[in-house]
Amino acid sequence: MPMTISLRHTLRSLLPPVLFAMLTNIAHGRGLRPQWEVLPGGWPTPEQMPVAFAHPSVAARQKATWNRFLTLASGTGPLGIPHESRNMVNDELYSHNTVMSFAYVLARLAHQKTQFSILDWGGGLGYYYVFARQLMPQLCLDYHCRDLDVLCQIGSTTLPDITFHSNDATCLHRPYNLVLVSGVLQYIEDWKATITTLASGSSPYLFVTRVPIVATSRSFVVIQRPYQHGYKTDFVHWVWNRADFLAHLASLGVKPVREFFLHEMPPFHGAPEQCKYYGFLFQLES
Repeated sequence: MPMTISLRHTLRSLLPPVLFAMLTNIAHGRGLRPQWEVLPGGWPTPEQMPVAFAHPSVAARQKATWNRFLTLASGTGPLGIPHESRNMVNDELYSHNTVMSFAYVLARLAHQKTQFSILDWGGGLGYYYVFARQLMPQLCLDYHCRDLDVLCQIGSTTLPDITFHSNDATCLHRPYNLVLVSGVLQYIEDWKATITTLASGSSPYLFVTRVPIVATSRSFVVIQRPYQHGYKTDFVHWVWNRADFLAHLASLGVKPVREFFLHEMPPFHGAPEQCKYYGFLFQLES
């Protein structure tokens, strides 16, 4: 039987993360497989790759929880909303750190002007646009969101103020005052080519956030099983060595502006080093 929201919230606060993840997997009939596990062979072949974000359960779950997200985001309460969770609350620490870090980025832009353009690459239904409107309603935003076609179709009906793009060709032909890449870059095999393209469109800011980083180990690949969020598929993503990740960004002609520590993650099974999630704000060097 699925956990109720109140029971889930209580268990999360009382149990170590790894034990909570195991109990969640059991509750959803997934056994004792860890939520994150290292893939020793590295990135899978195309034939071995799971459906991931294109799985119908992803769009279905985001659509089903959209109204609750809007309710939690309204008013003056905390914005610590894990919008990718099936059982949303508004006081989750990782999400609060994530949103407040985004608030800093908005404030930095707003200090210069009140009208600017944002490309939210991999932005789902437009969650960060909602956060932006709540945090700084005085801003005039030309907001663009790039994601899969099915998510763009849903988002265009729920947030008509946003311009949604289901392919790169329609959104990467122009610069943006801020290019936002949140919790998506690590799911791309050739991430270097992707971030190179996105950095070239930043004028002047590039905000890469919710990225898994290790301090000393080499970069590695993990499989993620997010069944407790209502996703009925697996995901594969990178965990980056800090120096290697930042060295590539530096090679793109962007300089670091501010670093954000977001959260320590539950243990990744078989990892040579446990990761932490960070955000990095960069500025295109003139």
